[in-house]
Amino acid sequence: MRLILKIILGLTAAVVLGIFLLYAANALLGIGEKGTAIVPNLKGKTIDQAQRLLRGRDLSFNIERWVFSAKVPKGEIIRQNFDPGMGVKDGREIQVVVSQGPEIITVPDVRGYAYQEAELQLESARLQVGPISYLPSPYAKKGIVIGQKPSPGQILSKDAVVTLVISSGPPPFVTMPELVGDTLRSARRVLQKVHLKMGQIGWEWDPKDPPGTILSQNPMPNQKVEELAMASIVVSAGAKQNNLPFTQTYITIHLPDFKGEKEVKVWVTDELSKYLAYKGRHNGGQEIRLLVSGFGNTSIVVMLGKKILSSASL
Repeated sequence: MRLILKIILGLTAAVVLGIFLLYAANALLGIGEKGTAIVPNLKGKTIDQAQRLLRGRDLSFNIERWVFSAKVPKGEIIRQNFDPGMGVKDGREIQVVVSQGPEIITVPDVRGYAYQEAELQLESARLQVGPISYLPSPYAKKGIVIGQKPSPGQILSKDAVVTLVISSGPPPFVTMPELVGDTLRSARRVLQKVHLKMGQIGWEWDPKDPPGTILSQNPMPNQKVEELAMASIVVSAGAKQNNLPFTQTYITIHLPDFKGEKEVKVWVTDELSKYLAYKGRHNGGQEIRLLVSGFGNTSIVVMLGKKILSSASL
């Protein structure tokens, strides 16, 4: 009797196992009960992959809509209306949502607008306003946007950050000091104290005034100029010396392309001294034309930031 019971239990287990294996095989192959099909997982599949996967299961799909996604690559399926593993009627159409990739935004030009208006325009374009900085401007009233980064027309993803430069109003005016008759070294200190800069330096033979004496200046003394303006001067080279020739010529500096502004310095070294002939900030691709002078063997070094851009001899 026990033997018969064991045989019956063994046959029952074999039948259950066979049914389970058959169901698993059908699920794997997408075959359900007669007239039904098992829904596969379409998430992460491309449209072509989904078509091939459904073709053997007597199912089809329809793109319900395209949506922007910063996480799912363009063309991949994000969602489906039937969960994977469900049994549905043969010929059923599965609705899917497909990624359109990250939303692409063209940066608007907000220069010339008040900060509040610029902020609204950027937010309407689904961009974020980043850190802002202030600079004086002789052309824009206080609170007006005078610069932005990235520049207008560039392509960004949604919620990218745009930084703004805001005008703090016209720069304050200062009085140009009297430099004629002073020495070159002393003039640099005088200009620095009143927040002005030394501009272009020219040299002339002058038997009356010692070498290094300033003969003329532009702008003129007591003239009102903007803070950080430059003063160009002409300096005495002293009496002409046959044994130490004096050279004076114009040079043109071609700046390479780069983003933003960088500081440019021009150092001149001759047989008597070394001096800073020029200092200023420039954008990439610009040209600088400069008059340089020196006694005897004269060399010129152009610095772009902290790196040497070029060097030459007069």
